[in-house]
Amino acid sequence: MKKTNVRKLTFSEIIQFKNLGTLIKEYATENITGKIYGSKINTKIYTQLEDLGVLDIYGGFENGVFAGFLITVTSEMQHYSKQFTTVESLFVAKKYRNSHLGISLIKNIQKIAEERHSAGILLSAPLSSNLEKIIERMGYMRTYSIFTKTVYNNG
Repeated sequence: MKKTNVRKLTFSEIIQFKNLGTLIKEYATENITGKIYGSKINTKIYTQLEDLGVLDIYGGFENGVFAGFLITVTSEMQHYSKQFTTVESLFVAKKYRNSHLGISLIKNIQKIAEERHSAGILLSAPLSSNLEKIIERMGYMRTYSIFTKTVYNNG
C-alpha cells in the first residue's frame, strides 16, 4: 500500500536528500526553461530568501522516498501593493504521479498563501499538461501565457 505525505522542509534539509539531483535532472528535462538554460541550484539565493522569511519548501514522500517538491516565494508585488505567493517550483517524479502526491503539494500552496495573508497565488504550468488541467479543476484561473526568449546564455 502506498503511503504518501507532505512536510515542510528547510533549504538545508532539502539539499541533503540523496536523490535530489535525480529529481532536478528529471524536472529540468520536462521543463522547457530547464531545457533551454539547464538547471543549477543557486544555494546563496535560496539561503537569502529563506533568511528573509519569504521562502517555503515542502517535500513530497511516498513510502519514505523523497518523490517531489514545492517551492514558493511570497512577496509584495509593487504594482498591486499586495502580497502574492508565487510557485517557484512544483514537481513530482513521473513514477509517483498516480499517488495524488501532486494534489497534496498543490493544496499546500493554498495553505502557504493563507498563512502568509497573500492576496493571491501565481502558478504556471506547461501548456496542455496534466498539471494545467488539474489546477484549473482546483479553481485556478488562466490569466497569462508566459514566454521565454534567450538574450544571453552564460552557460
